[in-house]
Amino acid sequence: MKKISIAGGVLLVGIAVVVFLLQMYPGVDSRVKNGTKQHVGSKNATDTIEGVPGTLVAGKADTTAVVATSELTDKKWQWIRTDYTDGRVFAPKKKEAFSLTFATEGTVAATTDCNGMSGSYTAVANSLVLGQMVMTMMYCEGSEEGVFSELLGQVSTYQFTGKGELELGLKADTGIMIFR
Repeated sequence: MKKISIAGGVLLVGIAVVVFLLQMYPGVDSRVKNGTKQHVGSKNATDTIEGVPGTLVAGKADTTAVVATSELTDKKWQWIRTDYTDGRVFAPKKKEAFSLTFATEGTVAATTDCNGMSGSYTAVANSLVLGQMVMTMMYCEGSEEGVFSELLGQVSTYQFTGKGELELGLKADTGIMIFR
């Protein structure tokens, strides 16, 4: 009978984790194309962002094509309100608590009135797709982070206004999140 050292056991556990992850996300690899980091998943290699041929969409099997503008990444954006196309307006009670910070390497960090969040994003032309976000799990009575988190999951476009605001358009043209 062969004895396995503790280091060997750790190695076996590490290999098992890698095998599990490869089974969960088959065909995912990392590439650099034209100076842009891309995570390409074989199941979604043909997904494109409307109107931009050859781009890949984030959020499906972790496919990401990162193209960020300095306007988007140069500051911490504070959520001011969301204007819905049906006329409703939602403004958070604690505007200073809700923010987004985009990094040039395709990650985004968010703060809420209770927890912190982070994830990945893809910005190509005026399309913006936020990948799966992870967050801390504190409970806060009366928090509005559920609304914020749900809206972030619906983001599909971005643009800048003449006032220096960031507008995140929601899917199906249902509204716009406004940040300063």
